[in-house]
Amino acid sequence: MNLHRNIINETQGPIPVVMILNEIINAGKVTNHYQTLVLAWLSEFFKDGLKSISLQLEMPINIGSAATSTVVINGIKAMADADKVALAEYLKDCITAGESALHDKTMNVLDWQKFVLSKQD
Repeated sequence: MNLHRNIINETQGPIPVVMILNEIINAGKVTNHYQTLVLAWLSEFFKDGLKSISLQLEMPINIGSAATSTVVINGIKAMADADKVALAEYLKDCITAGESALHDKTMNVLDWQKFVLSKQD
């Protein structure tokens, strides 16, 4: 089992994802692996557009394989701190709105993240 899946399975109770995003924004960077997982999971969650915010947004328990793949995790780790913060801010806005205004079902998660970040400039 991948390390990031082990971390998810070992968490103790729900942690609201907005709190995790606020931690990233306030620190100006990602400070722990769980924050990376939340960015990956929310990117997968919102990249295809409108989603019901009534879905489990407290903690990414049933994260799909694409959101937690090594490629996506490493892609987020490779981002500049400013890009991670910008992505966290965008994903927080998506949670508030209940949808992503910037979406493309044909893109993979990493390309979608780059697309979102390019629109933030």
